[in-house]
Amino acid sequence: ILLNIKLDERTLGRFHDVQFLVETLPYERGEALQSSFIDASKGGGTMCDGRRAHARGKKGWTMLQANANDCPFAVKAGYASYHGAVTLTPVVQIRLRDGRAEEL
Repeated sequence: ILLNIKLDERTLGRFHDVQFLVETLPYERGEALQSSFIDASKGGGTMCDGRRAHARGKKGWTMLQANANDCPFAVKAGYASYHGAVTLTPVVQIRLRDGRAEEL
């Protein structure tokens, strides 16, 4: 299952430039995940064997290859504008429903 992860339009509207980092983590199991980030928009990339990805700009995105065996799992993120303070997002739990990923 491919998930395109990016910042929402309301958040983007507050900045001229923005960069963000996303990370996968097991949800209540403590096991290593098979899901991994596989791509990112220009100026971004993947890190830590696919466990993290980063992107920059209002059209920035990251692509997560989610493995059904990992579900449910979680994604956390942080973003900042220029050299400003980092804002952490709430942790988002991902699970499968009818063979499709959904946010809890």
